Amino acid sequence: MHTNENQNQHSNKKDAPRRRPHDKDPIDRLMSSMPFVILLPLALIFLEVVVHFAAFKEMDSSFFVYSTFFSLSSGLLMAILCTFFGKKINYIISLVIIGAVTVLCAVQVVYSAFFGDFFQLTTVGFAGNLADYMDNTVKVTLANMHWILLLFLPFILFAVFGRSVLTPVKMDWALRIACAVFAVCFFFMGTLYINSRGDDDGDKYIYGEGFLVKDAISRFGVLTTARLEIQHKLFGDSAFETPEDTVVINNDTTAIKGNDIFGQKDPVTDPYVPDTSKDPDESGTVDPPVTGGDEVSGSEGDTTAKVEPPKPPVVDRSPQRLDIDFEKLKNDALAAKKNNLYNAHVYFENRAGTNKHEYTGLFEGKNLIYITVEAWAPAAINEKLTPILYKMKNEGFVFENYYNSLWGGSTATGEYANITGNFYYDVNCLRYSAKTYQPFALGNMLDAEGYVTKAFHNHKYDYYGRDISHPNFGYDWYGIGNWSGVTFTEKWPKSDHELGLNTLSELRTDVPFHLYYMTVSGHAYQTFIGNSQASKHRSYVTSILGNDYKNQASLSFISCQYEVELMVKELYEECERLGILEDTVFVLAPDHFPYGLTEDDKANQAALAEMYGIPIDNIYNNPDLYRAPLIIWSASMDNPVKVEKVCSAPDILPTLLNLFGLEYDSRLIIGQDILDANAEGFVILNMLKSSHHFITDYGFFNFTSKKFTVADGYSVEPAALEQYVTQMRDFAYNVRKYSPYILDNDYYNIVFGN
Repeated sequence: MHTNENQNQHSNKKDAPRRRPHDKDPIDRLMSSMPFVILLPLALIFLEVVVHFAAFKEMDSSFFVYSTFFSLSSGLLMAILCTFFGKKINYIISLVIIGAVTVLCAVQVVYSAFFGDFFQLTTVGFAGNLADYMDNTVKVTLANMHWILLLFLPFILFAVFGRSVLTPVKMDWALRIACAVFAVCFFFMGTLYINSRGDDDGDKYIYGEGFLVKDAISRFGVLTTARLEIQHKLFGDSAFETPEDTVVINNDTTAIKGNDIFGQKDPVTDPYVPDTSKDPDESGTVDPPVTGGDEVSGSEGDTTAKVEPPKPPVVDRSPQRLDIDFEKLKNDALAAKKNNLYNAHVYFENRAGTNKHEYTGLFEGKNLIYITVEAWAPAAINEKLTPILYKMKNEGFVFENYYNSLWGGSTATGEYANITGNFYYDVNCLRYSAKTYQPFALGNMLDAEGYVTKAFHNHKYDYYGRDISHPNFGYDWYGIGNWSGVTFTEKWPKSDHELGLNTLSELRTDVPFHLYYMTVSGHAYQTFIGNSQASKHRSYVTSILGNDYKNQASLSFISCQYEVELMVKELYEECERLGILEDTVFVLAPDHFPYGLTEDDKANQAALAEMYGIPIDNIYNNPDLYRAPLIIWSASMDNPVKVEKVCSAPDILPTLLNLFGLEYDSRLIIGQDILDANAEGFVILNMLKSSHHFITDYGFFNFTSKKFTVADGYSVEPAALEQYVTQMRDFAYNVRKYSPYILDNDYYNIVFGN
């Protein structure tokens, strides 16, 4: 009897329909999915914290608040996507989402360790080029494996236990809407917190029109940065602005002149002494003319008499401007209801610009050799090791305060600044520039003067889109892949010395020429194992500088950069042999500082501290780390010219245009002529871990702390200093705003027509 009853009960259970997730009531389904809905946002917070510690080694409270609010919002929205199907498909979707976010975070950790910057979604098109650095990529990945394993921990746990414990079931729309409402609430709590900070050029600025990937990740996290990058890509900066119909921009930087409010600087203790052995009328000296009288002996019995010196030549100090009808441009912009364009016209029309001066046309008609040096630093120039570079650095225009800003953390952005006099924050800048009008680029300017203009690179000719950008800058462009009849030793990186040897035949005596080079021997990693050029010169460099540098990474960096000396030596001696050395100008400038000496960050910092002679503590935020060499030299200069003004890459082009006597409009180039004594120095300084700082001749403004540190030798009243800093912050804001505008909107084409 009991046996039959049990069999019947078992039969009934077997025949009863199986209860599936969608048969559960809403509360049951909610409870089944709740662990995943809660844990996914928490996992995102965990990933953000790991990336932040890996990249920045510290975390402040504001980042934690931002990343928490935005991670909760993103996590809830992602969780909703995992609730539309059965458990099996939901499990797969969940794995894909968690895996994709984890991979993005891991890429940011590796990219930051290698390049000192962060990966931009807009650079996905360059992914194929990463094979060139595969060995170094593997090294830096292994060096950061502890961070990567931490990042993959949530993914591994979910892959192992998620399907049986955490995978959400199909939820009702009401429950999805509830999650979406909470997501929106967390999102607005994050944005409200940003706006509550009360500083228009602080977090609110970085979140909006001042967005940069590096700064956004440091403040808001990886996922929020990805969202903002997509917003900017789709809608542009204008989506974050509220322009009025007409805007009057106060860009009168002469309202407060720094030399009017700061005390006298300490006198220079090592001034350059002019060479008085030559007749000033014949020597071509660039020293200021003598203004005192000469004493000469009279005839028999005469006493010494004073002879009035000849009057110095009148120097043209007119504004360096072109005839541009800004009134028409503004009216056209208003008629087309293009408010941002109108504002741009107002800005450029009212820029002070620079003037012609005693050095205008000094190099007119001369040949020009211009070299952008990969990852150059002051330590790469040494009297014992690099006598040619040392001579050029100290016997031409001697720039005491040249800074090498990290515009976008890459060679492309540094090279763009060197060539165009403007700056941009995206490694695609060279590709973008190919679609724009570039009238002031030296290749175009000198080509119009009858020069032969060619450019060369000892790496892939189409890397960063140079195959389309550099012809647009006015050059016949040659690199590996389109440079027929030329070979390089098959090693990484290629030899700069061989680059110079391969172009000796381009030095002409029949027509003026302008040759441009982009080197590669100094590319990261600059170690004896990772860089073929460093290993090649190891023995020689160590024998010369082994007592000066104890750090092997320092010596390896200097060893690979020795290639630049050999390259310039070949060009120098060939010019000398051809009799055109005095008719040739050499210009050398870096693209960025050597942020990737080794795959180990501690070793990297130690080497940098030794090479730059600065403390290792907080080294990436030390402005002195970004001091760099800039060479502008010609054998025709009889005496060096010492330049104490602060300057940077965008200032090179306008300075050269003026030295070569070329007509341009100084208002339309963001950089300024360094040699115009009436223009005070100004440098936008983007450092490795933070951006938007600036340096003037009178001090350094830290954008993060909002503090201005007055330079040694100056003093100023607090009220006057506050007024000066406010003015310069406004000036910096406009510079940051309109330099990218030139490229994004093809501004030169609008002004001049193509």
